[in-house]
Formats: sequence, structure tokens, C-alpha cells
Amino acid sequence: FNLKVPNYRQESDWEKLGLPISRKEIANWHIKSAQYYLKPLYSLLSDILREQSVLHADETSYRVLESDTNLTYFWTFLSGKNEE
Repeated sequence: FNLKVPNYRQESDWEKLGLPISRKEIANWHIKSAQYYLKPLYSLLSDILREQSVLHADETSYRVLESDTNLTYFWTFLSGKNEE
């Protein structure tokens, strides 16, 4: 992800190495990895935040694939300063 190599380029790179891995398969790996590793963490953090008496939220937009037309959003949440 840090190299910003899109799936279609990864597909091409793997093909050059003699490994025909489709971009669909690469995308499925990303999805399955996120579900396996990140969903439990998301659930835990979500449960903890829901127990707090004060909660702050921020919505931020960013461009997908450094495009002028593809805009997406992410939300950050923070509990109150004095929460233990």
C-alpha cells in the first residue's frame, strides 16, 4: 500500500514473473485480510467507544487514486479528555 501500486500493475508484475494472479484475486486478498485482521480490532474499538459518556467525531474526505472525481470519506472518533 505504501508504494501506491494499483492492482492492475501488481497483476502485470506478477504476470512478468510467471505467476498469473488476477487483479480480482489481489482485491479479494485485500478484502479477506482486512476482514480477518481488522474487523476484530474495529469491533473492539467500537465497543469501547460506545461505552464512553462523551464522544467526538470528525468526517474527513480524501481523493481516491489521486483523482479529481473519486472522493471518499473516513470518520475518526475520540472519547472525552477526562474519560478513564
